[in-house]
Amino acid sequence: MADPSTFRYTVGSRKFTRTRNSLKKLSFTTTSATGVTSSFDKTKAATLQVKATDEVVYIRPDYLVIKLSGIATSGTIASKLTIRITTDSDGDDTIFPDTEATIATGITTNTTGVVSYSIQLPFVDTASAATTFYLIAKTDVADAVDIDSADLYCTVETF
Repeated sequence: MADPSTFRYTVGSRKFTRTRNSLKKLSFTTTSATGVTSSFDKTKAATLQVKATDEVVYIRPDYLVIKLSGIATSGTIASKLTIRITTDSDGDDTIFPDTEATIATGITTNTTGVVSYSIQLPFVDTASAATTFYLIAKTDVADAVDIDSADLYCTVETF
């Protein structure tokens, strides 16, 4: 029997892979996300292609930062933004359920604001079709706000 204190490499069929994690910022396209009011409207969704056709993706969306403008300064002022992230344009295939955050308005410009969300959900997609995330939002009141930017920060696993 061999001495267990010595290591001996044996050629075999096992593959040893090394994974590397890196932080990546992915930005939603927000051109349709204007005039967001108190109900979900799929026509105002922001979009983000997270995977091209015939690729594989292993990501963990960590947090989302959304910058807003057009916040009313009188009357019924929006103070909260609820979001939902789906993988279909109709908003039915939800991967991140309805989550509400308080809008932090600017100190000197109270018509702009920001909300942030901690997501912490793994997302793995090995299908051949491309994958797009749809960000659908609503406010807590009828007065509209505009989404200027939505940045999703993800841990990306590479092999």
